Amino acid sequence: MAARPYTWHTSPYLLLSLTSFFWSLNWVIGRAIVGHVSPFTLAFVRWLVAVAVMLPFAWPQIRAHWPSIRRNWKTIVWLGAWGTGLHNVFAYYGLQFTTGNNGVILNSAIPVMIIVLGWGDLSRHHHARAGARRGGVHPRDRRDRKSGDLSVVASSS
Repeated sequence: MAARPYTWHTSPYLLLSLTSFFWSLNWVIGRAIVGHVSPFTLAFVRWLVAVAVMLPFAWPQIRAHWPSIRRNWKTIVWLGAWGTGLHNVFAYYGLQFTTGNNGVILNSAIPVMIIVLGWGDLSRHHHARAGARRGGVHPRDRRDRKSGDLSVVASSS
């Protein structure tokens, strides 16, 4: 098997380093600008620039999967707005009241919060399922889902 020619975009170390660099740069620039521009505007401009840069690379895949995208556009918009858009708005809003370093540290804790909140949620559902096997009420039959909604919102922001 022939070796692949080495180029800059085949180095995972370089790409991972650039990812961390750009993500950190987002917090530094956000902290510098957030007092002059509203968090909503800053998040909108950030994602507008990101889409403009990525669209030429993603366009062939978008065209190839267009029927599926068109069928599920509401879900895609919903997840994009809640998962990405509001996360950035809340982050930029928070940068008005803290330092860029604190913002990066708190943002770095998100994966841990997702694991902890997910573990707590899954263990609660596991116990509820065990109760359902013993004649209890299955969690999907419950009408009170507010705690699950709150854990999803908490884990995504």
